[in-house]
Amino acid sequence: IREQITAIRKDFALLPLSETGAEIFGELKNHWQTVRGMKSENLKKHTIDLMLAANAIAAQAVLVSADRLFADLQRLNTRLGTENWSVR
Repeated sequence: IREQITAIRKDFALLPLSETGAEIFGELKNHWQTVRGMKSENLKKHTIDLMLAANAIAAQAVLVSADRLFADLQRLNTRLGTENWSVR
């Protein structure tokens, strides 16, 4: 499986979280917490997802996921492009 992962990674760019992405992350996190009425403890489980979304927005990239969270985030920030490649 490691060989397959290594081969697949060659087709994708790994993007570090930029300063702009970090700013967008803060905005998304604050807005998500406000809209959902979440306590900070409950918000922690969404941190990585919010970072992924912020990074996609900053890089003007499309985030590929079947997670409905990203569709909800897209309604909060229309600059987030998402696609669902899952087989139904």
